[in-house]
Amino acid sequence: MDQGNEIKTCIVCNNLNLLWNASTSIFSLEVEYAKLKDVANKGCGSCAAIHDGLNAYLELLGVGNIKSLRLYSKGSGTPLVIEPKGPTSSGEDPLYVKSLEFFVQPGDPAVWPIIGRDLNVSEDSSSPVAMTLARDWLEECLDKHSNCPPGLRDVTLPTRAIHVGSSARDPFLYESKGETGKYAALSYCWGRPPHPWITTPSTLDDRRQSIPLQDLPKTIRDAVVITRHLGIQWLWVDALCIIQKSADWDKEAGRMGDYYGNATVTISADGSTNSHTGCFVRGNRRLSTAVPVMFGGRPARIYVRVMGAWPLEGSHPPMGTPGGILNTLSTRGWALQEQLLSPRILHYTSSELVWECATHMRCECSVRPKKPLVMLLRRRLIREGYPSRTALDEAKSSRNAKEVLDGLLLRWNQVVYDFSLRSLTYASDRLPALSGLAAVMQRRTGDEYIAGLWKNELAVWLCWQTHIPRGTATGALGSLQSPSSRQLSYCAPSWSWASVTGPVHIPLADREFVGGKEALESPIDIRLDILGVYCTPAGSNLFGSLSNGELRCSGRAMLVTLHRHRETAQLYVKCLRSSGTSGPPTALVYRDTYDRNGEIEVGRSYTLLIVLSHRPARNDPEYPSLMYGLLLLESRIGTHKRVGLAVGFPNDVIGRYSTADWEAVAETMEMVLV
Repeated sequence: MDQGNEIKTCIVCNNLNLLWNASTSIFSLEVEYAKLKDVANKGCGSCAAIHDGLNAYLELLGVGNIKSLRLYSKGSGTPLVIEPKGPTSSGEDPLYVKSLEFFVQPGDPAVWPIIGRDLNVSEDSSSPVAMTLARDWLEECLDKHSNCPPGLRDVTLPTRAIHVGSSARDPFLYESKGETGKYAALSYCWGRPPHPWITTPSTLDDRRQSIPLQDLPKTIRDAVVITRHLGIQWLWVDALCIIQKSADWDKEAGRMGDYYGNATVTISADGSTNSHTGCFVRGNRRLSTAVPVMFGGRPARIYVRVMGAWPLEGSHPPMGTPGGILNTLSTRGWALQEQLLSPRILHYTSSELVWECATHMRCECSVRPKKPLVMLLRRRLIREGYPSRTALDEAKSSRNAKEVLDGLLLRWNQVVYDFSLRSLTYASDRLPALSGLAAVMQRRTGDEYIAGLWKNELAVWLCWQTHIPRGTATGALGSLQSPSSRQLSYCAPSWSWASVTGPVHIPLADREFVGGKEALESPIDIRLDILGVYCTPAGSNLFGSLSNGELRCSGRAMLVTLHRHRETAQLYVKCLRSSGTSGPPTALVYRDTYDRNGEIEVGRSYTLLIVLSHRPARNDPEYPSLMYGLLLLESRIGTHKRVGLAVGFPNDVIGRYSTADWEAVAETMEMVLV
């Protein structure tokens, strides 16, 4: 293809002079692929460069027949992104059709100004180049990032830590005596048993003497090597530093929040699926292809590679694969608190090395740092752990103190939702797997953690509901796999979301954070008087599983019967008494569990306990407030068990009834919820 005769002003690509789009804050241009190909053959060097770059990746783009191209750039010095458009491959999500990045490397001759400079990804993240890069990122953060924890201070070592040794000495397990130092932590997936390398009461003495590297699974072995290269002496790994199959596990699980929060850096094995895969995964590396071009009458070259397909700030978030799928680690429940509390994370993904801290993200492929991911809870927890570097100190001495503390708790709803979507090897680990984070939150906010909920506005937290599977009517039983069941072994009372296994969200808990001014105009009026809460930990972890939990309260309650709407299959309750001229009030029911366990039976009588009244922001005079209540079954004489959430939902199918309608048929009762 002759690229020597550059067309002065190309009517197709405009010589790669992209137009500024104020609404999206990017430079962009749409071109028809057939025209670009035609003009490239006629001598447009910039069209030819785009065409030749595309040719190297046509089979990988996920597009069967390219119709058009969207060219865009975020600004001067950044790569040019080419997004192909056309029929996607069978089963491909259009959101994750692969795009390409065009760039030149530092030191290479410049080409078109819109094609900025970037870096090649190393073929092996265990290479000296990659190891040096990881250490440079760490040192830059420790020395220069004012938004991150100071790097010069030592912290108290965990109860046990691995001395990583050297090339001449094997690692060994050290039991600290209150010493201080710097240590790294490992976040990884164990994988399926057996796990013969764990520390148990019978192997503890041997671990103190030596832990031969060849005896460790590859992921932990790689973490030891990384820690050595980072110049850090200690490494914390749960499987080795907690004595498994003993009471030590319960005690240490509650300290994991501090262990990850105080680590100098967390090594995250994102690309690994189990303990044996390793940190240095040689998978789908984002390697580039050199494409020769002509620019200004002289030969040059540009580099082309597949771009990560996540539509977020920063094109290659560490929790996803280039195809937009969550990596295994980010689907594990235990990993959430590790990701939230670690002040610095070095991500070993299958595609490249990624750095994440409160100041920014870095990846191997990019010259420029990116903004940190939109994880507001994580960023605030990191900063608030170090009073000299946070705005929280100022807020505590101002009128905004309550707003700042509320902000932390408001985000707990996001934590619960994210966590409940993740998997656990043992479903009953719901509270233990968040216990480290809960301990940190309680200490920093001064609130009291109660079975996965918070004492401040406990009535609002009680109004959690299980997430309804997509395509399933409210409460309808279908052929879908049950999204939520009651825990087989007791670990939390029925009024706690930890007592069920499915996805959970708390619809009113973050209303102010999400809704802004509109949400502030939709106040909540608590109607339940909580007389006392009594919880007994199952072990030494005060934030872990419970052996018993009771909530004593006084509120307005009444008997109701459960019905299913013939047309919509929605579950709803109807009061046995009439509220004056409007008839017996009705309310939608969101069931806690979806399996046939006897909790939800149409035609059965239940007790409905009013918890709060919520006035929607639209403030429709036809329904001035919505009633939120707990659907209860008598568990044993004098106690009740929660089986669902009832909402006085105002519609013409179920009925339009306000909180006042429900309170008109209720009577005050003292109850014990278990």
